[in-house]
Amino acid sequence: MLRLREFRQGAEWTQQRLAQELSTTQQTIARWERGQSEPPLRVLRELAEIFNTSIDGLLGHAGIDGPRGSLLDMYLKKPLPKEVWGYFGLRLPEWEVSQWHPVTTWAARRIERTMASAEAGQGWLCFRTLANRLLAFRIPAAVQFSLRSIASEPPHGDWQEEQVRKPRGQALYRNLAEFLNDREWMSRTDTSQRGAVYAFMQEKKLNEKGLAAYLHDTHILCKGGRKLSYRVKTAQLCSLVRAVGRGRAGAPVLELSEFLGAFRNFFPESGLALVDMPLMDVMAHAARFQDEAVGR
Repeated sequence: MLRLREFRQGAEWTQQRLAQELSTTQQTIARWERGQSEPPLRVLRELAEIFNTSIDGLLGHAGIDGPRGSLLDMYLKKPLPKEVWGYFGLRLPEWEVSQWHPVTTWAARRIERTMASAEAGQGWLCFRTLANRLLAFRIPAAVQFSLRSIASEPPHGDWQEEQVRKPRGQALYRNLAEFLNDREWMSRTDTSQRGAVYAFMQEKKLNEKGLAAYLHDTHILCKGGRKLSYRVKTAQLCSLVRAVGRGRAGAPVLELSEFLGAFRNFFPESGLALVDMPLMDVMAHAARFQDEAVGR
């Protein structure tokens, strides 16, 4: 028996939200959940990918785990694939050219499904990039979205190197963080790891303070072009990601405050355009939250 309702409710998604993700109708989802019809194999594969399970898990075969939680649980805690599908381009009204982010095949498909849905112009989109960033943006706030595969030619007039984030392995970002925070890192790493860290800092012209900001700061872009960059409490970022998984950013006013409590910032949801978050920090907080929940 298909366990679609169980997985959907475990992820806190409505039938309409899932229908948008699959480019189908709410009535079709309802028929699948009632057992009146069955999704084709292609859709079963997409459902398994969306809910971070297997087709056997969806079909209720013995020994397969049930739902693994919200978008935060089923998406952020998945290992980030290494392959680069291509780039996602985002242009806001104040930008002369797009900002380009390296993405995986899964992210590209998710973006395509969201943009093809009937409700695309009203909500938020959230996805991971291969440059240690997690993007959440209000779709109505943008003027252009682009997807280009790694094999295609860069778009003429809309590809400036300083606006292209290069794909980097998560191992590099872990080494960068440990270089800053672990006094014994130098003694237990080899020359290739240390060389990669120093080369990255030289490429970006970063000292240790600059590196900390590069790794941990969140960039908040508001309608009208105002930009703020500072380290935000990761619990608040996780709350934002959970809410975006339900199709909106949560409360009409969002709190995104400095992580040590130096100041508190509140933003009307309608006034936000983009929240550009440090992926590793959000994933680490999500994993700690899960471990604490299991401990309780």
